[in-house]
Amino acid sequence: MTATADRPLVSVVIPCFNARPWIEATLASVEAQTWRPLEIVVVDDGSTDGSSEWLQAQASGGRIRLQRQANQGQPAAFNAGLSVARGTYIQFLDADDLLDPDKISAQVRRLAGRVDAVATCAWGRFYGDDPGATSFKPEPCWRDLAPLDWLAAAWHEGGGMLFPALWLVPRDLVDRAGAWNVALGGKNPDGEYFVRILLVSKMVLFCAESRVRYRSGIAGSMSSLVDAESLAKSFESIRLIEQWLGPYGANVALRQGLSLVYQRFARGTYPYAARLAEAAEARAGRLSAARLNVEGGWRYRLLTRFFGWRTTRRLQVWSGRR
Repeated sequence: MTATADRPLVSVVIPCFNARPWIEATLASVEAQTWRPLEIVVVDDGSTDGSSEWLQAQASGGRIRLQRQANQGQPAAFNAGLSVARGTYIQFLDADDLLDPDKISAQVRRLAGRVDAVATCAWGRFYGDDPGATSFKPEPCWRDLAPLDWLAAAWHEGGGMLFPALWLVPRDLVDRAGAWNVALGGKNPDGEYFVRILLVSKMVLFCAESRVRYRSGIAGSMSSLVDAESLAKSFESIRLIEQWLGPYGANVALRQGLSLVYQRFARGTYPYAARLAEAAEARAGRLSAARLNVEGGWRYRLLTRFFGWRTTRRLQVWSGRR
């Protein structure tokens, strides 16, 4: 189908590094989209697990537009995909996540030609290879909000998922936000990028009928990394987010939310990188006096109450839990 003003082209950009067990299902979920016209741009980021050969076969058959590069990481792969993407709207997608069939169609209709707003959607988490068991839990940010209000709502417990599959973004805003930061990696390159997207947007439009499925529990995934380099880059991502939000420092809810993000990072980082954890705690304290709620079972809550979260975290790691 040829793109028109009423039927704009959507580009789906997928970086792939050693994702052979999952990329086929991800690609199938894109091809099942009810929206047309659609182009699929896949960037093979130096895969060595058979993904490269499989993707080449799909490109030869005309299923995808394939870009290939030596391994440079997710941000560089997204940049490579964007350099050839032709769509009026961009759907970002990791190689192991899944889109429900009406995801893009509902978001395009919700945006209704706007180039100053982004669309987000409902999301759920599943483990392994059972997307049918995806658990969808409504969040405070599942509604139409101004961008800063959306961030404050997303960070209400120090979490806040800004992963690629959620968004449908006008190409105009992608160009205004600038490239993905190739110096970042670790657990949070998405957060820094999509904060910049939000800061050039006027509105976040929630699309309840759009849903994505986030795959968890993959050994070696970026979200599971605890090596020193990955943790340092994750910390830098949050520090840059704080820098980009500096002009809005009078926003109490935003400061509180970012403080909780730092605190959650500290708890996930300790004791692997104790100095980073302490630096995150210090930054959290300067932003807000709000404290992260204690999460976990009754034993964890009891230990935290009497011995503090640092000792409790050491005990967790000693017992084999990350």
